[in-house]
Amino acid sequence: MLIYTISMWDHGDLDITVATVDRNEALKQFESSTTLSLQVWEKGEVLIEMISNEGEYFADGGLERYPEKGQLLFNEIVEQLQ
Repeated sequence: MLIYTISMWDHGDLDITVATVDRNEALKQFESSTTLSLQVWEKGEVLIEMISNEGEYFADGGLERYPEKGQLLFNEIVEQLQ
């Protein structure tokens, strides 16, 4: 089972993270702000971390540990967001 976390990363001392297993809900929240990051977890490991900037999406972690699975998830998510 994949778990999606959405985190606010606004350079402050306080981070807020929300977790869900619902990909559609996670992507809806992720699209709502440019100060959010999205992580996809499986078995306690981050498979991919993403950030967005003005409608462009970037992998910001995870690909070095899980290159094939992480890239596949990244591509699927970007396609779903566009």
